[in-house]
Amino acid sequence: MSAPPEQRDDDLLRLEHAVARQLAEADDAEVALKAVLQALCEAEAWEYGRYWRVDEAAGVLRFAASWFPQGSSVASHMMVSEDTVFRPGAGLVGRVWESGRPLWVSDLAKQPLAVTPVRTLGLTLHGACMFPVAWRGRTMGVMSFVSREVREPDLRLLETFRVVGSQVAQFLQRQQHGEEIAGLNA
Repeated sequence: MSAPPEQRDDDLLRLEHAVARQLAEADDAEVALKAVLQALCEAEAWEYGRYWRVDEAAGVLRFAASWFPQGSSVASHMMVSEDTVFRPGAGLVGRVWESGRPLWVSDLAKQPLAVTPVRTLGLTLHGACMFPVAWRGRTMGVMSFVSREVREPDLRLLETFRVVGSQVAQFLQRQQHGEEIAGLNA
């Protein structure tokens, strides 16, 4: 039985605040990204989460960070996916990058555009959600989450993902700006 709508709203608002707190306390982008991925996976029962960063020079999305439970059977799958890159519009993650809009897939087994096979290394994956990490119209990356279960779209969760995507983009923007200032002062 799912929580009443008011409880669901409260839970997701607490999740947004937890992400904001983690980002405010973080000094390192990779540590912050993993903490955000972990918070979202644990709160919403995703099997794993990944962050793909925009490599503007190459014109692709590259793997940047992931989180999955320690000792999970997804570890070998994750290592294989670290070398994957996406061009704008290529695969589901590339579509999110190109469109700047989130994408929810109830069942990857029924999605022809899924780049990674849903049965890989003995792992069966179904539900997926991806959303842009964007600020002021600039997409800096894409966060993607996958579940072993078929998952129907959750509009309230998509709104939380929009907020989190903006929070993470602002954090990354501040990190980049800080690095530029440090470079000028060196």
